[in-house]
Amino acid sequence: MGVKYQIIIEIDPEDNISLETKGFKGPECQKEIKRVTEEFAKVESSKKTKEFYEKAKQKIKKTINRFSK
Repeated sequence: MGVKYQIIIEIDPEDNISLETKGFKGPECQKEIKRVTEEFAKVESSKKTKEFYEKAKQKIKKTINRFSK
């Protein structure tokens, strides 16, 4: 089973919206929250979790072209 990514959205009785990410590493969580909220909300504050400071595992794909003469 692969990595599970979540964005948890909570709305309190005063209509304040809180978003929390799970599974994201590094600044990728900020990109996803921005993508989700840019249509309907203004982010007033944010707090980084320990996962923000972890490095994301990146897949590196290399393509090598070989030309024979």
